[in-house]
Amino acid sequence: MATGPDIGGFLARRRELNLAFVDQGLVSAANFIVGVLVARSLGLDDYGVYTLVWMGVLFLNGQHHSFVVAPMMSFAPKMAPADRPAYYGAVVAGHLLVSAGGLLLLGAGFLIADIVYPHWEGLTYAPSVCAAAFAYQSQDALRRHFFVRETPGDALLVDVAGYGSQVALLLLFFALAEPRTVSAIWAVAGGMGIGALVGALRMDVTLPARREVLDELARHWRFAKWLIGSEIMRWTSENFFVIVSGATLGPFAAGVMNAAKTIMGVTHVLFLGLSNVAPAGAAKALHEGGARALTAYLASVTAYGGALTLIFAGVAALIPSYLMGLVFGAEYAAYGFALQWFAAIYLMTFLHIPLSAGLRALERTGPLFWARGVATVITLLVALPLIDLYGLHGALLGSFLVNVAQQATLFVAFRQALRLPVSG
Repeated sequence: MATGPDIGGFLARRRELNLAFVDQGLVSAANFIVGVLVARSLGLDDYGVYTLVWMGVLFLNGQHHSFVVAPMMSFAPKMAPADRPAYYGAVVAGHLLVSAGGLLLLGAGFLIADIVYPHWEGLTYAPSVCAAAFAYQSQDALRRHFFVRETPGDALLVDVAGYGSQVALLLLFFALAEPRTVSAIWAVAGGMGIGALVGALRMDVTLPARREVLDELARHWRFAKWLIGSEIMRWTSENFFVIVSGATLGPFAAGVMNAAKTIMGVTHVLFLGLSNVAPAGAAKALHEGGARALTAYLASVTAYGGALTLIFAGVAALIPSYLMGLVFGAEYAAYGFALQWFAAIYLMTFLHIPLSAGLRALERTGPLFWARGVATVITLLVALPLIDLYGLHGALLGSFLVNVAQQATLFVAFRQALRLPVSG
């Protein structure tokens, strides 16, 4: 018997998609507001210190995502509903173990830094940064857990609680006392912790047996071992210039680079939207029309997405000092050149979206790993010489060249893959 279209199912999926976009918009906007609030309150040097210590949080979160979150998002949807609560319980256990190991590593890093560079006073930041790292990992894992369960409303609730609390705590801390880097980190940690607590209260898990936990950890490791290496290379190629600049030129350099990146980060909404649709669109074009249709589809993505990126980057490049001063304060206006560099960097970064979508459609994902490796090797080779020669301009030039090398590697690989049969 023929059935009509599933209108209810369509509306439900559309509602989930809309909530997912609302949630991502909230996260992007909140990160921008928190960054601006911290930068304007702390001043350039202290904001640079905040940027540098926060990179430890981002590094641990990347590893946690690779080992805990990414496997969960692939494994859980394929399980029978009755098996998921026990699996989620094993994921929670894995989360706690991985987080504990990461916090030990982070604490050891602060201890070593305090011994080698005692004037940095690294141990001053260790408790707040470790708390922020654990809270960040917990909230991120929980929001993605709810997306896997197809309850984006719960994910939105977690983010409203977490990011709303961050802003409120920052305003409260800065109102009660002179703004300090440590208090800013504690405020962010507290907000993330509130979001994680809200999410934990809405989880549906059962306590797993010890054997189940060990089996799932082994399974996650088999899935994640290459992702972890790739994530380390991604983090290095994206952050090493900031770290070396902050260490050699002073914390202000890290603050300047992060401020410029925050302004260009507005384009992340566009990048994320295209990243969500381009891989599926590229695969469909290849299936229906072959290589010619694939290249035509990717050309349209590049043209339209590139045009929007170019418009924003062009505005940023034309009035960089005005934008830096308007958003972050007068002392940032002198570093408008950093925003010009990041406008060029983001134009290169955009090209990763169509190129990676094309390679995934052709089932040639190896180049994605090797391009990241090329970027990492170049980063490690040129960072110190360029910064020694040209200072902050050298760091920005190096970031741009690394992006060019990475996208050029993907472009060559894509052109070669078009000549080969698709993997079966």
